Amino acid sequence: MKRHATLRGLSAMLLLIAVVGCGGGGGQVSQLQVSQFRDASGRSVRDTNGNGVPDLPLDARPTVVPSFSGFAPGQAVEVQIFRNGVPQLPQPLLLTADANGNIPPVPVLWDIGVDPQTGQPVDATGSYVVVASGGGRQVTFTFEILAGRSASVGNRQAQTGFAFVLAGSPAVFTQGSVLTGSPVWVEGFGFPANQQVKLFIVRDRDNWVNGSPLTDESGGAETVTTDANGNLPRTQVWASAQRWGTGQTEGDYDIVVDVNRNDLFDSDTDVVVSAIGTGFTVQEPPVSGQHLAVELAASQQGVFKDEFNLTENVSVWLNPPWRPLTPYQVVRKYIVLHKSNWQNGDVLVDVTGRHEQDLMRFA
Repeated sequence: MKRHATLRGLSAMLLLIAVVGCGGGGGQVSQLQVSQFRDASGRSVRDTNGNGVPDLPLDARPTVVPSFSGFAPGQAVEVQIFRNGVPQLPQPLLLTADANGNIPPVPVLWDIGVDPQTGQPVDATGSYVVVASGGGRQVTFTFEILAGRSASVGNRQAQTGFAFVLAGSPAVFTQGSVLTGSPVWVEGFGFPANQQVKLFIVRDRDNWVNGSPLTDESGGAETVTTDANGNLPRTQVWASAQRWGTGQTEGDYDIVVDVNRNDLFDSDTDVVVSAIGTGFTVQEPPVSGQHLAVELAASQQGVFKDEFNLTENVSVWLNPPWRPLTPYQVVRKYIVLHKSNWQNGDVLVDVTGRHEQDLMRFA
């Protein structure tokens, strides 16, 4: 999602939103390639259905993060992403290769399958192509977003059930990640009417086997009764989400709707969010001393760039809303003189005379 705010004209200034970083190095990589392509949990995107194309499940509301290498140092690089041939970004991302010719990991789409204006789920299945071009060369990467149960009318009619994760307080945001200590909610549809089911939060796995015991990580499974239409009411399944370890993926969970309430996984009746991929991820709050470098300065058309004319307006596109940001959080935007090395505690002095504030309506 993008946040757009117009700032005053300036030249060779650095834009900050609370956290910044810088890169460097020397040398040049000659082979142009996508050096890494992963989701927000840090795992490489891989082929799970055997068709030779890496894929991610729509149910996980994934964020995709590629990095590139092999460009000339300082090369301007445009990045666009297409879904079924249709551009997904209003304007290509305009990035700059570092001294080694690398483009560091940059999110190009985030919370895929979530409407950025409302936070509600939308269909985003299909074939995606990431294209990075610069200096007369380009590199591409193709991946798929696989259909979730929510995209199938037949699933509703067959009452196989579909459930999805919500976060926030109140629970109004369909998300694939939540902050440590935040509440987690579940709701769904397509289940047997007027029937009790159990809701388990379990550690993430990709291969679910019939008869696997269900162990709840939140302190105990919830028992909920569906309504006369087979809808699963919005239910808080975790009051304060926590990671189960410090490793890269040790905050990844699935949610299982145990329809027959036998505390075992049964593929004929139970529903998993998400059977392939991650149901949701619990993320830590910012670490003291951590700085994030993101593209912020942009033209009014939303094209990221680093140089502006003296009388030109400068806009900020926060693309994406870097987690962990929370919905309805107010952030400050500063335009400051460039520094090569930023330290915690450095005073931010806006060159225009005052900073600006903005509201992160959905993050």
